[in-house]
Amino acid sequence: QNGADKRSEESLDLYIELLRVIVQKLIRPLFETASDVLDEPPAKSTARGKSRNFGASNNQLSIASVKSIVGKLVGLLRQMIELINEHNCFGEAHALALATTCVCILRTPECDSLQILAVDLLSVIHSKFETVRGAVVEEVASEITRLPDAKADIRAFSVPGHQQKVRAVSALLIQLTHSFCQFSKDDLENESIAKKQLSEARVSLKWMLDFAIKQCFDNSDTEAKQAITLLLEDFLSLFGLIEWPGAELALQILFFHMASRLHPEQEQKRGSGDVFAKSAAIEWFGVLGQRLFSMLKDSLLENETKVHNKLGAFDLVVRLSGDSFNAKHAQDYWRCLMLSEPNAKIQISDGSENIGKAELERSLTLFLVNRPFSTKARTAVVDSLCAALSLPYPTLRTKSIKALGMLASAGEKELLSNSAVLDCIRLSCLDVSTLVRDSALDLVTKLTFLQHGSADQLAQFFDSTYETVIGRLLDMSTSVRKRAVSILRQILMQIID
Repeated sequence: QNGADKRSEESLDLYIELLRVIVQKLIRPLFETASDVLDEPPAKSTARGKSRNFGASNNQLSIASVKSIVGKLVGLLRQMIELINEHNCFGEAHALALATTCVCILRTPECDSLQILAVDLLSVIHSKFETVRGAVVEEVASEITRLPDAKADIRAFSVPGHQQKVRAVSALLIQLTHSFCQFSKDDLENESIAKKQLSEARVSLKWMLDFAIKQCFDNSDTEAKQAITLLLEDFLSLFGLIEWPGAELALQILFFHMASRLHPEQEQKRGSGDVFAKSAAIEWFGVLGQRLFSMLKDSLLENETKVHNKLGAFDLVVRLSGDSFNAKHAQDYWRCLMLSEPNAKIQISDGSENIGKAELERSLTLFLVNRPFSTKARTAVVDSLCAALSLPYPTLRTKSIKALGMLASAGEKELLSNSAVLDCIRLSCLDVSTLVRDSALDLVTKLTFLQHGSADQLAQFFDSTYETVIGRLLDMSTSVRKRAVSILRQILMQIID
């Protein structure tokens, strides 16, 4: 028996090494070669037709080789997942070696089927082998701020079942978060287990995001800042999908990072030199707030039929996720959330309600925008951006006004009804910086002429800013005076109409 186990272990070592060699020596070079060949313009017929035809044959051969090898590699990865799930011969050293190979696959662009399986395999390794989690987390964390050379390869991971494309590392972070949550049949309603697993998932994800953000801010690294911006956009894209509930936790962690950078107490501790970090936080707040307000607006346009009140939130989750990509881990993660929140209920109906998928998806939107994180974050984003207008740097005050402008395109009703926002706009129109005054008047234009707010709100807003706009006709800056004239001209045109 010992001899058989040793032979099995040696075979597995060779199997994993073969997989590594195929990925590093064949897959990546073949994809790069095939991509280069396909990107070349079609050859014109010349006297050297034989050479041209030979090039075309090589092109077809490259494409066929890539498809054949990828198909075989997909089979190998699936066998690896089965080995981990069903056999005990898979050790920690094997898991770590396989995780490194999977990360290499994630760096290979334009190979959707392989990347999906690599993400799935990494989440299985992360879930089954607690002792190698630290090494996997470190490997993944180092990938967050690494961007590919070609812009077309930045978002190469196709989200299964949806049209979105995200960075492979973004999808992997969420799947690793889901992999912490597992329930046995006897513990389906165990609240203490749910809270423990959710806490472990938070700690792991926070460590990875902290690692990336620290690298970005400590070195004032613009490429790392771009990578984290892409990460935030990916999380917001996945936030509306039922199969990716961990995106909400990721957004929470990033939100607290942004808020801490703009908090007045933190300003005193860090000093006034952390302009790069504050600038990044303001930009990220604009991206986050725009998405949250846009989701709120979409939900208000729909009929107020809250299907999840009839079915129960978890039943809504089960019906929408179905047999989708990694549905079991996603449903277990939702179960953890429901058990840890006092107002949510775990209930599964008998399926007798005849409810269409479109209605279920509308109910999902209402469910997400009314969750505690969404409601608190919308308010906190506006408050933080208003607070940033008191920072002693004109560039940061300008960015804050522009971030509020991003929110205006999606949540103008909320801004028009917020007295603190109106006070900040009036003060910004009198700012010592020309850029801030010009941006403030631009925000006045957006809020006045988007006209999605109620007539009373618009009238009240114009009354509160009219004298300020008139005063800018005497501004020392030509651009500010032009902006004020433009606002008044548009108002007069509306009155004439």
